[in-house]
Order: sequence, then C-alpha cells, then structure tokens
Amino acid sequence: MRLNLRREDGFTLVEMSIAGIVAAILLAALGTFLMNSVSGGAFTQGMSSTIDDVRIVMQQIEKETRGADTIAWCEPTGSCLEVGAQTPTGSFQTLRYNHTGETLTRQTFNESTAEWSEPLVTVDRVVNAASQPVFSCDSDTSYLRLTVDLHIEPTPNSNPTFNVQTSIRPRNFLSAAVCQEGT
Repeated sequence: MRLNLRREDGFTLVEMSIAGIVAAILLAALGTFLMNSVSGGAFTQGMSSTIDDVRIVMQQIEKETRGADTIAWCEPTGSCLEVGAQTPTGSFQTLRYNHTGETLTRQTFNESTAEWSEPLVTVDRVVNAASQPVFSCDSDTSYLRLTVDLHIEPTPNSNPTFNVQTSIRPRNFLSAAVCQEGT
C-alpha cells in the first residue's frame, strides 16, 4: 500500500471499488445500529409514558371510589361504572367511567342541566376482552370490594399486553349489597 501511495498513478479502479464497498457496508451497519437504538428508545419511552398514564388514572379512580357516596353499575355491565365522588368542597358529584372500544373515558354529570359532559379519554389502548371486565365487584365478602382491571397495549401493536389491577374498599358502604347492577 505504501508503494501505491508513492507512485504517481494512484489506486486502481478495482482497489477503489473494494474500498467503496467496504465503506458502504460499514456505514449501513452503523446506520442500522443507530436506527435500532432510536427505535428501541422510542418504544421504551412510549411504554413508560403509558404506564405512568395508567398509574395516574388508577390512583384517581381509587380516590374517587374510596370516598364515594354512591356506586352504580351502568350498561354495559363490567364496562361502565358511575361513582358519586367527593369534590374538594365536600359535596358529591356523579362521574361515569366507561370502557368502549379501546378507550376508558370519564364523564361528569351536570345536575343543573341533567346531562353528561363530553367523554374525556383517560386511557388509550385498553384491550380488555368480553371475558375480562374492567370493573367487577367481589360479592364473596361481607363488605364491598371493587376491582378495576385494565389490559393495556404499552405501545401501538405491541404484544404482550400490560395488566394493571387494583382492588378498592369504599369506606361509605357497610355491605356488599351494592354489587348489584343499578344500586
């Protein structure tokens, strides 16, 4: 190679082609590595964000249900729950959580107009099957215990799903009699 550098006629076309091919392969490998790193980072960030969002919503549902003065099952049973949640001022306001399609929404009931607010999406990519109700009630105990069970896709089209479940014991109910639909 030193001999070629000292000669005035330079490298041959074959030598330059081989060097170009080797450089292209190295650049392609480096580019693939960088793209996979960015893709992996985006997946991890999306998954972390989804988990944080679900955790916040579950804490909100727990807080509102734990201090509720009423809990009612609405249609479809297992996918819809109405809660008389306590407000910061000490009064109570009726909220509806509803699982439709791949979203869990929250609505507020306006007593003066007797209408529900527009549904606010609280969690996306909820993939509960018909055999996996979002809201269920434990009627085997002597007190009310409500279970919220969400099956979430951490990122679009991801597999497996992520399962978040919490069990809530509302303070204002003495028995499990409120497990019945509409009570």
